[in-house]
Amino acid sequence: MNAVETRGLSRVFDGDVVALNNVTLTVPANTVHALLGPNGAGKTTLVKILATMLSPTAGFANVLGYDVTRDTRNIRRAVGVALGGDKGLYQNLSARELLAYWCALYHVPRREIARRVDLLIAQVGLQEKANVQCRGYSRGMRQRLHLARSLVGNPDLVIMDEPTIGLDPVSLIQLRALISNLRREGKTVLITTHDLREAELLCDGVTLIDRGEVLVSAQPAALAAILGRKTRIWFRPSHSLSDVDALPWPSTAIAAEDRYEIESDDEEVTANVMRWLLDHGVRELGTRAPSLEEVYLHYVGRSTRAT
Repeated sequence: MNAVETRGLSRVFDGDVVALNNVTLTVPANTVHALLGPNGAGKTTLVKILATMLSPTAGFANVLGYDVTRDTRNIRRAVGVALGGDKGLYQNLSARELLAYWCALYHVPRREIARRVDLLIAQVGLQEKANVQCRGYSRGMRQRLHLARSLVGNPDLVIMDEPTIGLDPVSLIQLRALISNLRREGKTVLITTHDLREAELLCDGVTLIDRGEVLVSAQPAALAAILGRKTRIWFRPSHSLSDVDALPWPSTAIAAEDRYEIESDDEEVTANVMRWLLDHGVRELGTRAPSLEEVYLHYVGRSTRAT
């Protein structure tokens, strides 16, 4: 069963502001899926509709087998949502008190609440601040508390809106481990993010959205193939090839000053280029497929140019 299915989903605000336009999306169960797009692309509007926080203007959306307009109660029981910000975080309560309160709202048996709260706090790494009032939390700590709150009801689908915002490197590692564990437990995770690296590392599927429309949806590795059979030949110049302007092919510097790339869409050309580089003393070289970032810039840039 697919965890999420939408067909022709649209949302219009104030009569003429189109936030979503004819969105068709499928998210298989027990996967991690990312919605990628610039600010204002419609990502948050989409996840709010899936969480029954907004109603669609047109189209159809099914979450865990339930219709978002008719089965809102069942969806809310089965979906956990972490939207960030301050909503749902009561400033005078500690993390432990807040999570106990939400456990009660989800009808967790009284005898299990303390154990559930301890587990959630450990999952997001807030043990040292568990008894501190939320008003004293940093942005990253608030984000982690939102994640813990989204898991209170042991949901089958977890929706995380920009979960990496405000997280330090250690917290990012903990988040990756948490998401991987949720998938191993048979849950589905849907995240919105600007972080292309996180999407590439964590996700089974990625959907690019811009201006309320789906541009492309596929596995991260498959997205690179959509750009065509292009290969990036990377190399670092040698002493005998210090002037890259002498290359018979165009090159572009990336990442570091001493590293260059040549793009090829033909296997014979790739072989000839690498042979030429080796003949000119280059010993640090290799090939790679287009990255998710390059795919993202290709599609979002094309969408912008089309308007």
